[in-house]
Formats: sequence, C-alpha cells, structure tokens
Amino acid sequence: MSSARHALSLSQARRAWLAAQGLGAPSGGTLSAQVAAMGWLPAPTAASAWLALAARGVPDAAAALDAAVSKGELVWLPGPRGMMWVVPVSEAPLARAFAVADHAAREARIAASTEITSRELVSLRELVRRALEGPETPEALRAGLPGWALRPLGPVGKRVGCATVAGLVLRGLWCQGELVRQTVSQAVDEGPWRYAVAPWPKVVPNAADAVEAVGRRWFAAHGPASMRDFATAFGIALGRAQSALKGLGLVGVSVDALGDDCWVLPEFEVPPDAPPEGFALLPFRDALTDARPSLAGLGAESVLRQAMLKSLGPGPVVLRGGEVVAGWFRAPNEVTLTLRLWAPLGASERASFDAAAATMMGEINRTSRELTGHEGPRGRLPEALHPSLGGGL
Repeated sequence: MSSARHALSLSQARRAWLAAQGLGAPSGGTLSAQVAAMGWLPAPTAASAWLALAARGVPDAAAALDAAVSKGELVWLPGPRGMMWVVPVSEAPLARAFAVADHAAREARIAASTEITSRELVSLRELVRRALEGPETPEALRAGLPGWALRPLGPVGKRVGCATVAGLVLRGLWCQGELVRQTVSQAVDEGPWRYAVAPWPKVVPNAADAVEAVGRRWFAAHGPASMRDFATAFGIALGRAQSALKGLGLVGVSVDALGDDCWVLPEFEVPPDAPPEGFALLPFRDALTDARPSLAGLGAESVLRQAMLKSLGPGPVVLRGGEVVAGWFRAPNEVTLTLRLWAPLGASERASFDAAAATMMGEINRTSRELTGHEGPRGRLPEALHPSLGGGL
C-alpha cells in the first residue's frame, strides 16, 4: 500500500460512489457485467436484488434478473456473512469460499452446544447425496432420511436457520456447491424449492485466496472506503483484510467528515460529472449501503440514525444527489410508496421524488402481476431475511 495520501471533498467521494455503483448514469453492458462492477448484489430478501437493479435504471429489472439467471449468466447463492448474493457465474466460487468458511464456524458452534458428532455429520452428508439422485422437494427429502437426521437443534439451530441436523448438513452442501436449489415457479428467487446434486464439480478456493481476489473489484466498486468497511463486508478480521490487500498498492485518501482512514486503487479518478440531481430509491441492503454499514458520508448524522433498522442495519433509503434524505417502504395492500422524510425537501424536489416513487411503484406492480400472479411485490419492504438455507428441514 502506498504511503502517499490525497485529499478529497465529500462531494467528490459521493460522486465516485454513485458512478461506480451505476447510480449516476446507466453503466450499460450486460447485466452480469453490471453486477460485477457493483461488487456483487446482496440479496438478503427476495426483492432486494431486482429493486437495486431497478434503482439503477435497468428496464423490467425483475424479469431481466430472472432471465440472466435462467441463461446461466448470474446465480443466486450463499456468500459472505452467510447471506444470499447474486453474482456472475464466473465468480460463484469466490462467493462460495466465504459461505463455506462461515458455515464451518456455524457448524462448530452448533456442535459445541449439542450432541452432534463429526461421524454423524459425515454419515448424513452421504445419505443426503444418495437421497438426491433426482431433484427432491424438502418434504420428499425429509421422508427419505432416517429419524435421527431430523433431530431438532433447538434454539441454537433456529438462530442460524437450521432447525434440524439434516438442515445443517443440507446448508453445508449447498454452501460448498455440491447441491443446487431449483425453483418450480417462474421467479428464480422464490420457492417452492427442489434440491439436486450439482451438475458441475465442486470448485471452491481457499477463503484466504478469495479475500485477496475480491479486494480489487470491491475497492473499484466502493472506494474511497476504509479497511474496516472491507472487512465488515466480507465478515473477516481487520488484520486479515489488511494482510490480503497489501498487494493492491492502495492509495490513502482523506475525505471531509470521514477522516484519513480511506483507500482507493492506484488508478482511481474522480468522475468529472456532478452527482445526479434526481432521486434514487435504494432497497434494504443495497450494494451501496451494505458496503457502508454506518452509512458514513451519505448524510447528516441525525438523518443516518433514523435510516437504521433495529439490528438489521440500513433500511430502504432515498438518495438525493448521493445524500440520504428519506426512508421509503410499501405497506401491505397499498398502491403507493410511503416516504419518511428526514431532511427538508422543497416543493419542486417533492414533485421529483413523487415521480421517482411512481416509477419504482410501477416496476413493483408490473412485477407482481407478470411474475407472481398476486397483489404486492415479491417481498414487502422492509422484509424478513431470506428464507432458511436449511430448506425447511
């Protein structure tokens, strides 16, 4: 890492964040390329990923995302922090490396709190593989396993989405890429599910190698950012992040109101255009806000405190020129979006917001009718976290 240090204004930093995230102007290219440039799409809820794409001007975002997944260009999978992500298929092994490491830690914690033995886990992994000679629903898989495999894990298991020993094993196999989760509906991010043995060999890099591999792309998508932001994004220790990033030649920058603890790639340049004056409606755990768990630099401190959901971090927010000014949500059975205003808006600005909200609501309503056949978007805003990776076992 370079000892040189440059100074940026907060306005310049926001300009860089918006441009890298495709929030200034449509970035063009394939959807897979856009997702890669954003540093992957967090998908903690069924709606988060396509709403993030809609906020970036992708037409018919939900249908476009489903099509890209069906074509094998993008994939939904468990990744960093044990959360669901949408990533380019070529980068799936990198995302899985974090999921495997996260699951190993989870498995160790559960084993220490219960009577599970390593022999039981190894035996059950083989039983699950045999039971999945063809795609099976969770119900069918449950019926084909011995009773001891469905032993409840109690509160410690429920806290991590694995109610039974079989659910824990199924989650581990899925994280490793040995299983695929298929849907029988039109929407690739929604159940009911079927599980099957993956048609490709398992290829998951070492977690340490994965950290180094994703560093350049992440800082291209989110710089200027701190080392701690990077470590938090991937659920790793700060020291490990610093060690892995040494080879990138990162350049230190100081940013107004953020201090000196920010870094950019050597090729970083401040975009020449000013931030857009319009509004962008970002969903729960958008790529931009997920990379900044405290939302540092994205608004006044009093505003940012209100943007936080209890224990879940940043909620759905409205950006104005790169600054958080409001929260937004759609209440069940409502046909309009509700705005929670945290900063003053003039009459003309409110009209601009109403137009942006109408566009987003149109996307939500169209998606509801065309892809799900029922009223309301695929998932309310904000929603519960993504369904259990244990498949209901």
